[in-house]
Amino acid sequence: MSKSQIIIVLKITCFCLFAGRAWQHIIWDAPFRALLWDEQLMKGIIEMAFGMNWQDYVSSGFVDRTIQNTIKGFGWFYVVCATCSLIINERRKWAGYVLLIGSVSLAFLAFLYCKEKSYRIGDFFEYAIQVASPIFLWLIIFKTQGAQNLAQSNTEKFLSKNKLKLLMKIAIALTFTSHGLYAIGYYPHPGSFVDMVINSFGVTEPTAHHLLFIVGVLDFLVSILIFIPKVAKPALIYIVFWGLLTALARVYANFYSNFALETISQWLHETLWRLPHAGLPVVVLLLESSTTFRLKKLE
Repeated sequence: MSKSQIIIVLKITCFCLFAGRAWQHIIWDAPFRALLWDEQLMKGIIEMAFGMNWQDYVSSGFVDRTIQNTIKGFGWFYVVCATCSLIINERRKWAGYVLLIGSVSLAFLAFLYCKEKSYRIGDFFEYAIQVASPIFLWLIIFKTQGAQNLAQSNTEKFLSKNKLKLLMKIAIALTFTSHGLYAIGYYPHPGSFVDMVINSFGVTEPTAHHLLFIVGVLDFLVSILIFIPKVAKPALIYIVFWGLLTALARVYANFYSNFALETISQWLHETLWRLPHAGLPVVVLLLESSTTFRLKKLE
């Protein structure tokens, strides 16, 4: 498998990720208020910086519109990131920097989700694949060298392809282990999880909880198996299948033919930003068969 083919898969993965997040922020919402309306954290800052008392701040229509416009601003930034995901190449280093900033922004978004749910650590690490995917695209484009040029760089030290795969597997394991914490009930089952299982498979609620527990156990299992060479490939194939299925389930389980456009508008972006859960494992599988490049050592 060539470097260019791997880059194409990563480009599509990152485009879907940023397009979904852009759609979310521009059309719907993001949990910025979980931070900006936290009295314990923000009251002193608001009163010192703006001279407003807390009650005026949280009830101000102007402040609320400013927060909403900020969310939309992040959405338009993600539009730029989505565009850069497609046009990035070795001559467009600026696009790489945009993607790295986008990755930091996604990490901040993961923190906001984590804070919104009382700092449950699984709510942060479930976004590991999403945060890391733009970084991996940057690494492969700007920190690799084609096989045809290797003979000219024998004096350089390189980060091995195996180490890159290891980093990707860690991101995958963090995401699926965190999902497993919800599925087994360590964290309360989200109502959306249960509803998707019921709507997708036509089962009762108790059966849905049992199925989720089994899925959670499998999430933990494959998160371990991907690090064991002899069974890594089938484990990754399962993750690709399950990651794609759970992404598509957002639309499928909530689709109503009488309200088709409304369904797509409300749920398609959630499918898009979850497609990296299948895309990054595909990249790892492709790397297994690739011998055309190696990575430059990061300084």
